[in-house]
Amino acid sequence: MKQALHIFAKDAWRFNAEIVASLAITLMFVKFYPHAWGFPVGIELYRWVPVTLVALMMVSWFVLIARAMHAETLIGDRQFWVTRPYRWRSLLAAKVLFVLAFVVLPFMAAQCLMLHKAKFHPFAYMPGLLFNTAMTISVIVLPLMLLASITKSFPKMLLGLLFVAMYGAALGYSQDLMPANGSFSNGPSSWWSFVLVFGVMLAVLAYQYATRRTLVTRLLVVAVGLVVFGMAVFSTDDRDINKAYMERQASGLSGVQVVMRPDGDGGVAVDPDNTREVELTLPLDVSGVEAQTAIRADYAKVVIDGPAGQHWESHWQTNDSTWLAGETGDRDSVRLKISRKFYEQMKDVPVTIKLSLALTKLQAGTMTSMTLPEGEFKTPGGSICSNKDGFISELSCRSPLRQPPLMLVAARLSKTPCGSAARIPGETAPSVGWFGTLDTDPAEFDPTAVPDTSFFLLSTSAPNADTGRFLCPGTPMAFVAYTPVEHGQTTVSIQANELRHLTEKLSM
Repeated sequence: MKQALHIFAKDAWRFNAEIVASLAITLMFVKFYPHAWGFPVGIELYRWVPVTLVALMMVSWFVLIARAMHAETLIGDRQFWVTRPYRWRSLLAAKVLFVLAFVVLPFMAAQCLMLHKAKFHPFAYMPGLLFNTAMTISVIVLPLMLLASITKSFPKMLLGLLFVAMYGAALGYSQDLMPANGSFSNGPSSWWSFVLVFGVMLAVLAYQYATRRTLVTRLLVVAVGLVVFGMAVFSTDDRDINKAYMERQASGLSGVQVVMRPDGDGGVAVDPDNTREVELTLPLDVSGVEAQTAIRADYAKVVIDGPAGQHWESHWQTNDSTWLAGETGDRDSVRLKISRKFYEQMKDVPVTIKLSLALTKLQAGTMTSMTLPEGEFKTPGGSICSNKDGFISELSCRSPLRQPPLMLVAARLSKTPCGSAARIPGETAPSVGWFGTLDTDPAEFDPTAVPDTSFFLLSTSAPNADTGRFLCPGTPMAFVAYTPVEHGQTTVSIQANELRHLTEKLSM
């Protein structure tokens, strides 16, 4: 331990300029990033500075880790430290201590300061802080340490980072070529995969320090990368979702009826960021939703069959459609991505479409009423929200480390702008919006520690009539917490003369 402390002290003195620069960037991040919360205010400078400072903070970590670990490079046999000799355990302990002292601890302190500036008490969210820190170490810090251990100098590490960037680009491109797939981040296999990859990276780092067999270590890193590549591209969450949402009969979840409407307002659109896929909007009729409950479609997948044996099937895709009792309108639909090539082949021929939905039944809980004040206000879920005149029925909310538990927000919007002399009372039917998440993790992976989200309140009776409706101070509001009580699957089918006829509103 004495030798490890000696190496740590030597590194801290030698790289004091890099340490001071990194700490200064972190302080600037704490000072300026809060300007990104809520609606854009202030000078134009603040619109890009906060995001730039997050990137600069990551770059400063890269420089610190590279400089400290390359001070006693593991490549070659003529280094001073080899003849000293240093014990590899002491050397590894010293580098870990350096990273903890000048990367991890300042990052945790920055998160605490960010929570304080956001008007949250940091010590009330320690599990989330620890979770977010652990995720940052796993996703950013540990890979940088591993990369530094198998490179000899800073330029070589930059070259290695370029290869990592190329690997990431190839991974993203390969995923785009695969059938549309969702994400089931809370699935047990996903967490086990993450823990396994983290453990392997830690073991490979220790192996490199113990043996200094750089070629073998590099081969191990490549092998880990290929395994991760295969897991990300070829594995799906289908099994986890099928297990979590046990398949039921077509009658639906607890009496809920879901049917596709061939005469509904569907649509198809091309994603400008991924022209290989199109997004289908499939119109639905949802009925049988009980009072004081809601039905949420968490995931959806589609199977399309043609008359000559043509077949296309997606994996489960994430979805955010939610239906209340008696709710009607354009929101009775599900959006899914399918292959654009297959769509072009099948849009003019008869098809059979089979839609599967993974559903969650939500039960309404405690309702909290309040009057919308001027400026910021705290919601029952613990978030701090604000509304700005001119942003029609929009609320912007910041939350401590993660979004609050799922809740329904309801209010009756005004027909005239806020501050108008002739105020017209709100609509008879309330406008509602969903805010929060069913995710149970103690934190979201977010270096800023304060996720900032916004949502709109939309009419339950006529969603298209929301233009010209305003959420003004003094408006009564209600917040209703919803909790999951049941999961299930339902599958519905429809015959369409042409796929294009099912999606008449074509917007290419």
